[in-house]
Amino acid sequence: MRAVLDNNQLTPLPAPSESPFAGVTLAPLAFAEILLRKDPGNALDSLCGYDLLFGKELSVVMTEIAGLEESEIRSYRPYIAPDSPMQAKYAAAIFAPQPKHIEAARAIKAGNRSFCQRLADIAIKSRKAVLESKSSGKFAGKSRFTDITEALAEAPSFHRSLITMYVTNGGARTIAAASKDSLVESVLANPNLDRLFRSIFAFVVSVSRGWTDQTWNYDPSGKRDDWTDVILPLYADDGDVILTADGRFRRHVAIIDPNGRVRALPVADIIAEHNPST
Repeated sequence: MRAVLDNNQLTPLPAPSESPFAGVTLAPLAFAEILLRKDPGNALDSLCGYDLLFGKELSVVMTEIAGLEESEIRSYRPYIAPDSPMQAKYAAAIFAPQPKHIEAARAIKAGNRSFCQRLADIAIKSRKAVLESKSSGKFAGKSRFTDITEALAEAPSFHRSLITMYVTNGGARTIAAASKDSLVESVLANPNLDRLFRSIFAFVVSVSRGWTDQTWNYDPSGKRDDWTDVILPLYADDGDVILTADGRFRRHVAIIDPNGRVRALPVADIIAEHNPST
């Protein structure tokens, strides 16, 4: 079990000798946020001794997926190769951060905000289309869903359109797959990519107020923090845990993965599970 870190759980991470985690996975923005803190020392120190895995930026992932054939998409991993020069560069930034690393962190954060803004704009447009369809009576199927399984069954074309929209950058990017259908099927066969697009799909349903349980629904925020959370499931493998103190995000992960292949919990809860007497 690896720990995928949300920004709010960086400092509470236990020392490796006392940790139930086999390693730590850092999404690009989480990594950037560490380096951009006024005093990143404590957070950086807490990572020492862990097996570190760094996620690729989402824009890079989408570009790479577009250039892959079906079999390559199914086996795609959204992480920087452990033995690559890029991994060494990221590790150096953890253990001995230099001004160039801080500048790179600023670029990652700016790029993430720009890309996530585009993703958010698409989601808001999708929300508007869904709400207009509901009000006009043109919405095919149920107007509210009880869970992710029902939602995906009732709106499969919308789910598939999200995949092609993001991978092709709204049609501006060509694909190496034989067709859009084979692209979608290959993405859905990849656990990480499937989890990402379930997350995006569920987010659109939430901001469209499409869940029967009203606690699952909310209005989109002008902040990009929502999108930082929405893309985090991409970096979790089956059996991993996303460490977060954000209650709404923990609920979001439970919605998209009701079988618990990936869970979202605070650090303290995971430690309590492995040390019930403490």
